[in-house]
Amino acid sequence: MSLKERIYRFMERIARRERLSAVDESLQLKRSISIVDELGSRPVNVSVVIPTFLRDPSELSGYRYEVLRNELVVLGQLLTRGLIDEIIIVDGSRARRAELDERLVGQIILSAYRSIPLFHDQVDLLNRFPALKDKAKLGFYDFVLKVVHQLDPQISMAMRKLGIFFNAPVGKGVGLWLGVGASSGDVMVFLDSDIRNLEGWQVAALIKPILRTFKDKKSKVEFVKAYYARLSVNLDSPERGFYKLGGRVTRLFMIPMLRVLAKRGILKGLEKLRYPLSGEFAGKRSFIESLSFPMDYGVETGMLVEIWRRGEVDKLVEVDLNLFQHFPRDEGSVIKMIKEINNLLFYELKDRIELDEGMVNEYLREAYKEVNKTQDLFEKAEIKVEVSHKVRRAFYKDVEGDKKRVENYAKILKETAASLSKGEVKPINKLPPWRELTKTLSGQNFQNLLRKRAVAYTLNLLSKRGIISLD
Repeated sequence: MSLKERIYRFMERIARRERLSAVDESLQLKRSISIVDELGSRPVNVSVVIPTFLRDPSELSGYRYEVLRNELVVLGQLLTRGLIDEIIIVDGSRARRAELDERLVGQIILSAYRSIPLFHDQVDLLNRFPALKDKAKLGFYDFVLKVVHQLDPQISMAMRKLGIFFNAPVGKGVGLWLGVGASSGDVMVFLDSDIRNLEGWQVAALIKPILRTFKDKKSKVEFVKAYYARLSVNLDSPERGFYKLGGRVTRLFMIPMLRVLAKRGILKGLEKLRYPLSGEFAGKRSFIESLSFPMDYGVETGMLVEIWRRGEVDKLVEVDLNLFQHFPRDEGSVIKMIKEINNLLFYELKDRIELDEGMVNEYLREAYKEVNKTQDLFEKAEIKVEVSHKVRRAFYKDVEGDKKRVENYAKILKETAASLSKGEVKPINKLPPWRELTKTLSGQNFQNLLRKRAVAYTLNLLSKRGIISLD
């Protein structure tokens, strides 16, 4: 074994010990916290929310589904240990006519029953005791894993009655918003469903800074974002092919744009974030419930803009999750995401800044710098260790491809500039902050219905999969 290889292995052992201790430390911290409310003193609870949707039927038996199943296994272990208390899956899968598609959630519920011991035991109790089953039918049962569908007719009807209208029935922001309403944790953790190498220590790392604020009253931290090096696996042969640098929307669009805007005094402080659009973040429920939720892929951007407008950037911190592997989307999907984010960004800032040719050119300069900078991420020793010993395949530096993508994204900026000059930028559809919604009795009733419906819908899925009988 070469000296270089021995150094890598030594560093790997140190990193592994530190990561394993992250779960123990967070668990010890969680157990030391008591929350006093109207019912007295109680432990702090942690909810995990995962938005999903089925892009193509092939994903039900492919690598993408294996990724989600592996996430459930990791989260099931954290449930068993007591670090997290519930998992909320919010699915947005739909058929061609915008009808509810239950194929993905059907498999999710089956995987959860097989891989999460606590959920398995809860379901078996329902089979043994009819009285518990009757309560579950009414929505009164504490499943540790619950499923919500964005197109659930009962939820849609309740939203219409409440006067919450939106143009599209589904979207990532809608999924996250429903997940907040359906959950009950004092700490909220949000995870994307395409993390190929999720580990328990990463979830613990997101939770830990929030838990500390319950102990340290002087701490301002209420919102935690993840940052990492992001690798995209080639879909043709993920078990033996190559990897290349991922995170196109963040690396090649958002980070350069934040730098451009910060030079003009706009979104100042956010340009320091290493991965501003990470889908992995956590927060105190009170803070999350104070935010409005754009419905689509602009949701993370919208949250950051709102936090900046309120002068609360100092309440946000980042944690290093080292390396994430994921399956990339096609370039068409990425373009759609950038258009949604771009539209939100400049709609929200339309009274503060003018998007012109000079800004587009400045974006290009910053983006080209970022291409060269982020390709050097893999010179970081810790990343090399993981790539060498876990990924075990070649890394492909797609510098020219990234530069072409930057040019395409600059065209989107030019199109937005033209739309702004004509006053044609689309208004942003947002779902209201839960804190404002539940100030009214009708809003409280809607949240209660959502939570009950999450239980009843989970029960129905178990029945459709033949795991439980509702007769």
